[in-house]
Formats: sequence, structure tokens, C-alpha cells
Amino acid sequence: MISIKVYVHVRHWTFWYGVYGLDDKSWNDEITIYADPEMNQLLGYYDLMTGQGLNQLINGDDLDPVDDADYIKEIRSFLDGDSDIAYSYIYPRDKSDLVHQVNHFAPVNDNGHKPIYIRMWSKQAAAWDIEEIKKATKVLGHEFLHEEIDEIEIPDQPTYEETKRSYDEDFAPYMNMEPVPFNGVLVKRGKRMLQTMIFVYLIIEMFGAGQDLFTGELHLKHWGNVPFLISLILCRIAYSYRWAAYLLMLLLAVDLSGLTGYLLEQAGILNGLHASWIIAGALIVAIAAGMRLRSSDSFRTFMNFQRFRRLQ
Repeated sequence: MISIKVYVHVRHWTFWYGVYGLDDKSWNDEITIYADPEMNQLLGYYDLMTGQGLNQLINGDDLDPVDDADYIKEIRSFLDGDSDIAYSYIYPRDKSDLVHQVNHFAPVNDNGHKPIYIRMWSKQAAAWDIEEIKKATKVLGHEFLHEEIDEIEIPDQPTYEETKRSYDEDFAPYMNMEPVPFNGVLVKRGKRMLQTMIFVYLIIEMFGAGQDLFTGELHLKHWGNVPFLISLILCRIAYSYRWAAYLLMLLLAVDLSGLTGYLLEQAGILNGLHASWIIAGALIVAIAAGMRLRSSDSFRTFMNFQRFRRLQ
């Protein structure tokens, strides 16, 4: 094997809070390994978890005993076994995941696919600091890159002053707040609620587009939705789940009101339906849906969880 130098980026600010003594050292983090100091030539991306972190994970509320039963069993097997290091893999779940397969050596599944995400579990580190990150990088380089890494640099390591500013502005203000119970089951249920809203919205849009094709007409309404759809995508990219959900809820309310009005009009119950009726109906539906979602522990927990992730 050839000895090489690599460059590592550590994803979360909480890692640096621990390095500089502002908070406890982290037991879970994600690193990206690059071949160049500009960090353009990607070599690999990995999730790192200590044994202590794994214990907290399976004994906490983040995993569902039913949905995550196999994953919990896999973790317990590692913790009870003799190996100091093990790997857990997430493989493509559908065709859209195939493009995200790792581009280096990794075990393939029964379908001949490489993983899209690799977790490294280690009993050798009690917590992650710079030295432990470098040790893990060398192990990963040997295991997956088939390279002997003899030098490691972290080009974007923040200074103490930068880390303290981030800690004071983005982390410390939330430490004295009443903790949000990020129950893993509630987070998953909230996510499914948002996914259901998206699914229903797409079904209604497909119904409207199908009607246009059948009648040979193209309603301005479908073109008018394009800016909203772009905004929704931008919200999702920026991790603004809260505003993405609000925007989606309004679009869904407009569609539901329009569909209801159309069906009533076709049934002869309402004739000459005016746009103001649709707007009024959309507002009523949006307000009712907003009140329902706000009272949902699952949806509220999911939103707060996503907001917290932005701080990391």
C-alpha cells in the first residue's frame, strides 16, 4: 500500500465544543475524507460512534423497538462481542439511491450494490477528539480506501474564538430551556405526517393535470403553482422544514378547496363558483390543518428536532 496524506472535515460544531472544553466530548460524529487541502476530491464519508454512544442509543428513545429491531440486535451483538471495531451499512433502498453508492471498496449486498452510508462503531474511543478522529481515519483508510494514511490535516479547524462565538450564539442559549423530548418514535411519526401531506398534494396535482389533458385545457393555476413548488424545494434544501411544511399546507389547502368546489359544481350544488370562495375555503382548511398539526406531539417533535439539527 502507498502512504498518503489526507484532509478531514468534521461535520458538527458539537465536536469542537468538546475539543475546546466548552461541553462534553461527543460520542457521535461524521467525517469526510479528502485527497486535497481544498477539499474537492472526495475519498469517503463516514459516521463514527463510540461504544458509550451505542449504549445510549439503544437505551434511549431514538430507536423504535419494532421498526429498528434488527438494527438494535446488530448493535447489541457488537457491544457483547470481542471486536473493538465494526461497521454497519445502509444499502440502496430504491433506484434513486443507486447513484449514492460509495465510490471506494465496500462490501456489496445480495443485489451487488455497495452501501450508500457507512457507520464505524468503535470501543477503542470513549469519546471523539482530534487524536481519536485521526486514529479512526487511519483505520478507515486501511479498510475501505486500501491506503496507508501517514499524515492527516484538518484544514477548516475553527479557532477557539470562532468556536466560542458559535457556542454562545447557537448552543448555550438553548441549554437553559425546557428540554424537548426528541422521542425517536414521535420524530418518525411526524416525518411520516409530512410525507403523507406531500403524497396527497402530488395526487391532487396529478388529478388536476389529468383533468386538463382529458378536457384539452391548461389551467393557469397549474403554472401559478410552479413558483410555490420551487420555494418548497428551496425550503427543503435549506433544511427549513418548518416553512416548507407551512407552504405545503397552504398549497394542499388550496388544492383541497379547489377540488371540493369543482366536485360540488359538477354535482350542481354550486354554480358559477367564484375564486373568492376557493380562497376563503383554502384559508379555513389551512387554519384548521395548522391547529391540528400544532396540537400533534409527533409533528411538533419532528419540527423541533429538525430545528435542533441545524445547530449542529
